[in-house]
Amino acid sequence: KELKGNIASKGHAVGKTIIFDYKKSHNHSEKMEKMELGDVLVTQMTRPNIMPACEKASAIVTQEGGVLCHAAIVSRELQVPCVIGVHDAVKTFKDGDYVEVNANIGVVRKITKAEFVDKKKKLARLESKSEAKKFVEQQLNKTKTGSFFWFKEVGKKDIPTVGGKGANLGELSRFANVPKGFCISVNPYAKFLKENKIEAEIKQILKGIKLGDNKGLEDRSKKIQKLILSCKLDPNIIAQIKDYYAKLGAPRESPKVAVRSSATAEDLPNASFAGQQDTYLNIKGADNVVKSVRKCWASLFTPRAIYYREKNNFKHSDVLISVVVQEMVDAKYAGVMFTEDPLDKKDILIEVVKGLGEKLVSGEVTPNSYLISRNNFELIKKQEKFGFDNKLLKKIATVGMKIEKHYKSPQDIEWG
Repeated sequence: KELKGNIASKGHAVGKTIIFDYKKSHNHSEKMEKMELGDVLVTQMTRPNIMPACEKASAIVTQEGGVLCHAAIVSRELQVPCVIGVHDAVKTFKDGDYVEVNANIGVVRKITKAEFVDKKKKLARLESKSEAKKFVEQQLNKTKTGSFFWFKEVGKKDIPTVGGKGANLGELSRFANVPKGFCISVNPYAKFLKENKIEAEIKQILKGIKLGDNKGLEDRSKKIQKLILSCKLDPNIIAQIKDYYAKLGAPRESPKVAVRSSATAEDLPNASFAGQQDTYLNIKGADNVVKSVRKCWASLFTPRAIYYREKNNFKHSDVLISVVVQEMVDAKYAGVMFTEDPLDKKDILIEVVKGLGEKLVSGEVTPNSYLISRNNFELIKKQEKFGFDNKLLKKIATVGMKIEKHYKSPQDIEWG
């Protein structure tokens, strides 16, 4: 009757369970249609494609994941309780079970209908994102001229030009070990829309969209992405992408790169836009880089991105997209670090997975987790799934605090 897990977002909720089993992912769209506001979402992990379910949930329970996985980030942003790493949750519960989720202590338990009626309280929902919206509108007129920028040519103030990822990678490259790369600014994307005269067509496709209509959302998304992928790309931009890519490698070498979407509305104070656009890893060859850039542009209109902007009252035309092309690191380990852990806000939190960090942020695996003292970098607490040299933790934490000092506020940082 009672299962335990790790706290991702504190809070207390009751509701009827709805199971999103990724072994039966074909029925997720149908389940999102049937899901009622206040149901408790139970799944192996959350992914951006079930964001509508996360939005409706009074609580989220996952079998896998760490404090920095997609479910954890989304639940904190939505201000709903979340317990992760709940072993066998999908097998234990079935659709319609009444449960109590106490994410203050990491416990999920079955309750009777009478208990449910007695304990039920009004759900605290996400507050207005007006501050974030205002931020985007203020940035619209601050775009630099130019189509391509090396990391060293941009900084944290250049979000309107190269998006959140590009701007901060440029800032970090001044004093931290950042794999080299360049940004294709928002200007080629904006020019691409105008040259192909598709802005009005996109606006028309999105007209009258309804948040609860998942099929309609997917159909509109496919139309827009197909439109973007079919339009002509300026040969001059293609040539410049290939030229910059060639300069990343040694002579006659085609380096592996990550081609990463970097939107102008992400990592904002009240809206993270976590996982809304696409990233492509281990891309090799100039033609493949060009294709991936175009796919990143199209990903500005994935169903999840459209839904998120609609839900948070962002004009679709106000959000532009840049693309980061960055040297791949063949990482033995990767992870994410909060210089101030998001729950108790006292220590440094470091999470580690084997290989690339993509599995961590998508919530596909449960990582090693470490709490490190902010004062002396001593290890306070750890949860390990595999062997990891703990001596590296102090080195990682030291870099983290250096970055926090530079930004003058706590940071979350991807590392390899």
